[in-house]
Amino acid sequence: MEELIKIEDDYLRRKIDEHLRIDRLAKANSQVLAYEVMANDPEYPHPPTEYHVKYFLKSIVAIDENQKPVMGEVHELRIKIPRNFPEQTAESKMLSPTWHPNIKSSGPFIGDICTNHKGFGSLYNLDELIVRIGEYLQYKRYLAEDRKPWPEDRTVAKWVRDFAEPNKIVNKDQGLYIDNYAWNVFFDDVEPEEPADDDIITFTETEYSGDKPGSIDIPPSEPDNPKEGGDTPPRNQNGESRQSDDGNFLFPDA
Repeated sequence: MEELIKIEDDYLRRKIDEHLRIDRLAKANSQVLAYEVMANDPEYPHPPTEYHVKYFLKSIVAIDENQKPVMGEVHELRIKIPRNFPEQTAESKMLSPTWHPNIKSSGPFIGDICTNHKGFGSLYNLDELIVRIGEYLQYKRYLAEDRKPWPEDRTVAKWVRDFAEPNKIVNKDQGLYIDNYAWNVFFDDVEPEEPADDDIITFTETEYSGDKPGSIDIPPSEPDNPKEGGDTPPRNQNGESRQSDDGNFLFPDA
C-alpha cells in the first residue's frame, strides 16, 4: 500500500479545491461549458494555475451599422491563479469579442471584467465567478446606469440604455435575456448578501476569509522511469488530472 503525503500548504490545498469545483461545474453544464488547463503549479501535486474556459452560449459580440446586435455562440475566458491565491485575487479576462456594459470591448484594456462582489476568492469560489461571467454573457446581469462606480464600458452601457432596452432586446428586470440557459450549480446553501444597489466593483482585490479546505491526502510523485507495462491511471476528459483507485485526486507533473 503506497504511502500518502498530506498537503499542508494552504495555497496548494485551495487550488486543488478550486479545480475540483470547476471540474464539477463543467461536467454538470457540459452543453454550455468546457475548460482546458494551460499551466500548473510547479509544486507537487501541480494543481492548475491557468484555465481557458469556453462558453457555448448565445451572446452579443458587436453591433452593426444600424445598432443591431451581432451574435456569437462561442466565448473564451482566461483565469490565472497567483501563487498566494486567495490573498491575491485570480486574474480573469475575456479573450474573445464581447459587447457588455461590464466587460471592456475595445482599447488597451479590452477583455477586462467587472463584478459586483468583493468576495471572490474568500467568500466566493472560482466556479461562482465562471457562472457569474456566463450570466453576463447571457445578459442576465449587467449595470448600464451612468453612475458611480460606472460601467466598465460606458459606450456599451449607453447602447443598452438608449437602444437595447427600449427595443426590448435585453432587459434583466423584465427577464429579457440573450440566452435563457439555467445553470446547474453546487454552491453553498448560504450565500453572502447581494449589494442592494447592484453596484459593480472591479475584480482586482480579494481578502482571505480564513476558510480553508481540509487536508487532502495524495500519493507521492511518480518515479522518473516508471516500470514498463504498468497500469496507467485514468485521466478525465480534459486530460489534466486523474483519480487513484482509492478516490484520491491527482494532478499530472507540470
